[in-house]
Amino acid sequence: MKCVKEIISRSKQGITKPFKCKASDGAIYWCKGLQAGVDGLRKEWMGAGVLKALGLPTREFCALECPVGLAEAWYKEADSFGAEARNDFVDNDVNIVFGSLHIESAIDLMSRSDVIKDFSDDMVARIFYADQIIRNTDRTRENSNILLTFEESAKLYLIDHGNAFNDHYMVQDFKEDHIFADRMKAIPEEIKKTAFNEVASNVSDDLINQLWEKMPACWTMRPKRTYAISREDIMQIVSFERRQYV
Repeated sequence: MKCVKEIISRSKQGITKPFKCKASDGAIYWCKGLQAGVDGLRKEWMGAGVLKALGLPTREFCALECPVGLAEAWYKEADSFGAEARNDFVDNDVNIVFGSLHIESAIDLMSRSDVIKDFSDDMVARIFYADQIIRNTDRTRENSNILLTFEESAKLYLIDHGNAFNDHYMVQDFKEDHIFADRMKAIPEEIKKTAFNEVASNVSDDLINQLWEKMPACWTMRPKRTYAISREDIMQIVSFERRQYV
């Protein structure tokens, strides 16, 4: 397993404010873990895994070991999350964090929302329905959780799935708040239905099981103090949403 070698900085954005870290392979990752809780780690892993399995554009992700010495510095940087992190992770001997590869020169889609019109109907519909299947309510008009890079053309990366599999999901709110809500209204029904069927058929129980089994073992253990979503919870959500064409 790759190892965190250096904490470079901490993001000023997001609730958990991930840490920018240098890993043993020399790559830079944005890491969540000691400040996110086991529930957040499970959702990040499963959400990113589903999108990757669907062939949607995501950053490479992996689990990284965070040495105890760096973990101590992490607690101090984690502000109000520090005490909770120490309880959840040190007592349970968990020092494994979730890392997403840093994308150089990436910007938030919100700063160039004009490019939304350039994405294909199929891509937009598949992202929308993938978010529906995993009940990701955190890709909205106000907070896209999409990064853009510009080389020959705009390329997007779907990020941040710590709020996937949301218990408070309301379908009407999702349809109106999603970053692609307006584009979806203009996409032909045939394209939307094809995209939904493709997503629904590929997010199978087998896929959920495979992703869960690949998750670090220390994340799959039920926490002693706090709620964390279970494999069964995720399967129930996905099973229900596979039947809900909206």
